[in-house]
Amino acid sequence: HPSAGMVHCAIYETDEAGTRQRTERAYATTRLLPGKQEFIRFLQGHNVVCSSVMGRRSTYLAAGPFEGRHICADFLMWLKFALLADVAYLAEPLLERRVHDASVTGSLNPQWWYDEFMSIFDEGIALAQQVDPALVANRAALVQAAAQAQGSRFYIAALSAIAHGAYPLAQGYVSVLRQMRGIGLSAFYPVSATLLLNPVGRVVLSLVSRVRRARARRMVEWPTETAASA
Repeated sequence: HPSAGMVHCAIYETDEAGTRQRTERAYATTRLLPGKQEFIRFLQGHNVVCSSVMGRRSTYLAAGPFEGRHICADFLMWLKFALLADVAYLAEPLLERRVHDASVTGSLNPQWWYDEFMSIFDEGIALAQQVDPALVANRAALVQAAAQAQGSRFYIAALSAIAHGAYPLAQGYVSVLRQMRGIGLSAFYPVSATLLLNPVGRVVLSLVSRVRRARARRMVEWPTETAASA
């Protein structure tokens, strides 16, 4: 597929012991996607696993290098790739990513995460205006879509932090969710997250988290899945 500038794939998510917990897929089947279509999707927050990516050298030289001023330099890179070429995806998981409690309760800063996302979003819009202005003509709609997509991610992160007892971190996510109301986020996210931060909500989420972990420990075998041909 000479039009593809990059390819990424599905992954297995594992626990601390290396036991596969689930398969994470961006799409259900293998496919080749129009780059500008993916650019719009990536503006809402990408789901590309960086270590799964292979890029065409010519596309990388046109798009690169990675921007060291951004911690999430890969986010900006995928936006650049998608503006220049099509994006290929393999639904077959070809690597594993380990996830553990420290991944959730570590040195994350919700405000930084949000500020960086919006900075890269704005930079992506500016790049698209140079390549295809019509692609980003309705900026208000793009901001609204990004607010809903990122709001959902922040909400899930808040619930996960509550379930792990990382209440200051959860409060940070709630604060950002409230801030995102200004760019069109539904009130459901900050309101319900605030309610779940109270003592009763904390107990409920802790119990749910324990049940999920217990079920995951019993899942020792995964079915073999065959990706469809592109």
